[in-house]
Amino acid sequence: MVDDRADRPLQRSQAGVRQRAVNVYNPSTAVNEIDPISRGRELFSQRRWAEAFGVLAAADAARPLDVDDLDRLATAAYLTGRDDESESCRGRAHQLLVDRGDLEGAARAAFWMAFGLLQRGALAPASGWLRRAARLLEDRGLDCVVRGYLLIPAAIRQMAEGDAAASHDNCGPVWGSRPGGAGPQRLRPRPDSLGPDCRRRCRPR
Repeated sequence: MVDDRADRPLQRSQAGVRQRAVNVYNPSTAVNEIDPISRGRELFSQRRWAEAFGVLAAADAARPLDVDDLDRLATAAYLTGRDDESESCRGRAHQLLVDRGDLEGAARAAFWMAFGLLQRGALAPASGWLRRAARLLEDRGLDCVVRGYLLIPAAIRQMAEGDAAASHDNCGPVWGSRPGGAGPQRLRPRPDSLGPDCRRRCRPR
């Protein structure tokens, strides 16, 4: 049975996301009124996060976005300090992926939801989302890159506790540096996706 406590912050934030979009984005000044989603994707690819958020949020207010664009909207919201909007979009994307039977994608969305919550110090809901991601993978026996992602929070905790060796060993399979041999290639995300600071600080001296 899925623990629904992780969903509670979403229920408080989803209702306000589309109204906020109206305040951020004025269609009368849009560069591309015909296809705002394409314009939002273009702005996102240019890392113009605030503008991308405004355009994609307005498009979402007019018609709910699909999963990939919800992920872009969530990321743009997160990078511009709109935590509630980001979490709302992540939650919607997660549910869409569950409904489609894409459990790997749903687990990935759950991980990024947890990551954002951890950055805010919201440990209890973050733990709920991490458990949900792990259950989705275990239920189908999926070996995928998300398993590597799920090692990161524990490694960061160990690092904060001063156990750099354990942290490094925990994260070893993520970037392929586990002593005694690496795990399956598909379990390893690109090293640059984890950030050099995490790798550098986890490395035992």
